[in-house]
Amino acid sequence: MARSGEVRVEKKLHKLDINERQRKAIEYLKIHKNITRKIYIEINNISPRQANKDLNDLLEKKLIRKQGRGRATSYILR
Repeated sequence: MARSGEVRVEKKLHKLDINERQRKAIEYLKIHKNITRKIYIEINNISPRQANKDLNDLLEKKLIRKQGRGRATSYILR
């Protein structure tokens, strides 16, 4: 049975225009609960600049929430 947070995210995913890399990150977050920029780069095989753009887009769409600062920054599902 899906948790309420997961159901909410699934509904948002259908409405929002997100790319395949971002979908992969959402799936990763469902399993691991948090993701760092470094992990995002590794699972998508992309540059740090592209990772920043993608993660900022997910933040703006309110799908993820940022926690920590600097090198300790990670992202969790909203």
